[in-house]
Amino acid sequence: MSPQLKLIVLALSLAFAIPLQSQDKVISDALKRIDSNRIQAHINRLASFGTRHALSTGKKRGIVEAGKWIKKHFEKCAASSSGRMLVRYDSFDPRKFARGDRLALSKLKVKEIRSVLAILHGSEPERVIVVSGHYDSRASKRNDVTTDAPGANDDGSGTAAVMELARVLATVETKATIIFAALTAEEQGLWGAKNLAQQMDKSQVQVEAMITNDIIGGAKDKNGKNEEFVVRVFSQGRPQARRNSHERVKRLARVPSESDSPSRQWARYLADAAATYVPKMKIRLIFRLDRFLRGGDHRPFTELGYAALRMTEAKENFTQQHQDPRIENGIRYGDFPENVDPAYIARVARINAAAILSLARAPRPPAAAYISSRLSNNTNLSWKSVPGAKSYRILMRRTHEPTWTKSRNVGLVLKCELEESKDDWLFAVQARDEANHESLPTFAIPGR
Repeated sequence: MSPQLKLIVLALSLAFAIPLQSQDKVISDALKRIDSNRIQAHINRLASFGTRHALSTGKKRGIVEAGKWIKKHFEKCAASSSGRMLVRYDSFDPRKFARGDRLALSKLKVKEIRSVLAILHGSEPERVIVVSGHYDSRASKRNDVTTDAPGANDDGSGTAAVMELARVLATVETKATIIFAALTAEEQGLWGAKNLAQQMDKSQVQVEAMITNDIIGGAKDKNGKNEEFVVRVFSQGRPQARRNSHERVKRLARVPSESDSPSRQWARYLADAAATYVPKMKIRLIFRLDRFLRGGDHRPFTELGYAALRMTEAKENFTQQHQDPRIENGIRYGDFPENVDPAYIARVARINAAAILSLARAPRPPAAAYISSRLSNNTNLSWKSVPGAKSYRILMRRTHEPTWTKSRNVGLVLKCELEESKDDWLFAVQARDEANHESLPTFAIPGR
């Protein structure tokens, strides 16, 4: 191949590559304000409550006192929000979800547990983005409410990141509303997340995206190794609908692509935002709901058909998770603050902020996008208009590719014809505003 031809091929490949999001100075400045020292201080304080078991009680100890402290922090954040941030408990009776634990609950006589929420209202309040960590912890036995369970990494790390995000983002103007959630009873069965997700569903708001940060402390594994610039992002593909599934899930189950659920689109969007604003961090997209046979607070949201994902450190140390503090065979068990890396948590928090703000400052996604069923080697696309959109972008990838590899800006139109064949390619549509903020992609499905 001649040098001139090589340049032409290179130019074409660059033209068809997905360009990174254009940086928004407001977002860049927000990321700079995330402080690893504050994150470490939050983790130290959370660990100082002894145990944060969801059913624990006590003066100056236990989850009730920890929740009060988190609420005070959120209230300080709200003071800088010009009245846009509302702080409240999300309280519920644990018997609502307890099932087999009802006997234990009756003995403890715990009738109310509570998550802590800071709600930052946007100019389009019906649009909601949720970012969470769970502030409960546990020892070796799931129903042990007295043994110390510092929970520095699981999930003091995620809770501290959410607390820092609430502080930094409180002054940022957004279109979508952002809910900063310190959720309770994850260790008991995702109770706090279930309660919040059900409330969101009943309220008729549109949950555009949800992130749970769970075990993001950057711990070293049992061999002393870690991957300090890698974070795993778990996202569920097309769900399987059951008879009692939510109608939203039944609709998603009919999407003719295994890897184009809302959660997968959200994971790809987050990876794009990370490449734009936190390029030193590598996003390892894991195309499964969660780690093998394990679960997290994003699950109740996916079960209702919402776009939800989980962020977790690249390597885990299981001697530091769900363990009574002790030394055994020369190994120190327990989840202590000195085992987490606040600089790593801060980098993960910056990824959160980049993705959340990119989405919260963008238009909503098109309500629907369609591929014409007319037989042709070309592809005819059409989509629903979006209020405030100034242009639209088409995303494309071949069927074997995990991420979008080509894009085309088509201006302020609601249909277009592409040379790429619908037999060979998958398509999605994004809305863009005047500042080139981009919505989540809407996957194109067969239409008339």
